[in-house]
Amino acid sequence: MNTRMTWILAALLLAPLAEAQQVSRLEITKAPDGAEARTGIDVYIPLDITNLDFNNPINADRTRLVAVKDDAGGDLLAVHEAINAESLEQGYAVESPLSFAGIADHANDKDVKVGIMLKAAPAAGARVIELEGTVALNFINASNAAKTTLKAIPTETEWGSPGVETPIGPVRIEPASSMSTDDAHYQGYQVVSPNAPIIAVAVVGGDASDEVHAMGMGLEPGMFFIKGDAPQTVDLEVTYAATETREIPFKLSFGVGL
Repeated sequence: MNTRMTWILAALLLAPLAEAQQVSRLEITKAPDGAEARTGIDVYIPLDITNLDFNNPINADRTRLVAVKDDAGGDLLAVHEAINAESLEQGYAVESPLSFAGIADHANDKDVKVGIMLKAAPAAGARVIELEGTVALNFINASNAAKTTLKAIPTETEWGSPGVETPIGPVRIEPASSMSTDDAHYQGYQVVSPNAPIIAVAVVGGDASDEVHAMGMGLEPGMFFIKGDAPQTVDLEVTYAATETREIPFKLSFGVGL
């Protein structure tokens, strides 16, 4: 298998405050017989990330990848979608080719990276890729926050499950940070809701969050800690907010370098 990787990072390193969208990573994998072809692309998007919902950053229903084509006649997105269609017919699950890839500028706590992974590679002789789409990012609007109590939320949720239905929509609990002392273990949990971002949470009857925080452990919004063995379900007092979705179009043309 021949893997070629092209990194287009010079502009980012020289101008971390760049205002234009850029490709920050390009990875192309081609096998001699055409099997397992892959194209991975990261797009750097300048963005104020204040109130970005990091637990549910992308609105999948409003995110669209419109075109990924090369100048040698290859349509990478069409090939990818055809492969996914075959997988669906065979009963296999498929994932969106576009995902949130994290903060792009950690030093200044700003900008994001969007990752694109396609089950296809550019055609032979290709020198340029044209990329177009829209990423819809979720932001927390805390100006109209409200409180409620959620009953019997399981502390363990099956992988891929949206969670349990509640008055504020599906809610799930995910394992998060943990810590141990000489005589106790503390497990952290993150409460996640795609419809109503959780900005504060407490377990009815008490939890160990204040105890852990006093020992220096940081708590993200929506986190709580249990000391010792966790119960199968917990009742939660949650403060939740509304979600605002912002659509950010991107249209880029860049060299392949093969």
